[in-house]
Amino acid sequence: MKEEMRLLSRALESWQSLSGADYETLDSITEGLNPHDYQRFALEALVDIAKGRNVSDDIVTYLKEKAEGAVDESERLCSIDELTGLQNRGALSREFEYYQAASEKADDDSFYVGMTVIDVNRFKEEANDKHGHSFGDDVLRYVAEGMRESTRVGDTLVRLSGDEFVILYEPLPYEAAFDVLMYTADTINSYIQKRIQLEHPGKEADVCVSIGMSRLAVDAADLPQLMKHADEAMYHAKRNPVSTSLGLLNIHIFDPLLSAEYVKRDTRRGRT
Repeated sequence: MKEEMRLLSRALESWQSLSGADYETLDSITEGLNPHDYQRFALEALVDIAKGRNVSDDIVTYLKEKAEGAVDESERLCSIDELTGLQNRGALSREFEYYQAASEKADDDSFYVGMTVIDVNRFKEEANDKHGHSFGDDVLRYVAEGMRESTRVGDTLVRLSGDEFVILYEPLPYEAAFDVLMYTADTINSYIQKRIQLEHPGKEADVCVSIGMSRLAVDAADLPQLMKHADEAMYHAKRNPVSTSLGLLNIHIFDPLLSAEYVKRDTRRGRT
């Protein structure tokens, strides 16, 4: 914080002492400012200009554009989970609306917007309790990196809280659901163990992920229902691993025919 204040103070002092201003000079004196402090710098500079500071119209436009860009970056950073670098819960509604509109515009029943809820099995016992919270934080980062490895550029990756994550997929082919789940789970599991071996030699942690999927317009009508069904599918996957071509995996696609079983499980867990 002190370093950020020092950089802002230096930038404002440099601005006041400038006899002229050009793009390169502005970029030089504001180098290192975070988006929030750049907004403060630009505001003070524009107030100074309004009071009579003689600069070109191009510089005024440049300052305004840079300030607007800093606002956008500040908003983006507010939606980022600090530990994993993934987006946080606040990004889901915004991205869902975008994907939903794109899906409706495509008007193709063979594609759907999908959501997976991901939970780390035995995280508390095998990571935090066994090796400490720093190790547990690393495992969460490995999950996030595995998610990046197994998804497309346009998919939205979110850390909900604790050891629970979400992937919101851009429209996927209908028949691809199980293969997507299988590949995602195997990639994340493999990535976790590989990174533990590389960064924590001699330590072992029996952790893997459970993943449940729900599909918009297939078994869910809106975002809350999509998340609820993906969450129920995830807990079903946790209790019922399946044999796949990639080995035993905890994956499950929401099935309306199993809804009574999901409800029973929720009641036992005190969930409604």
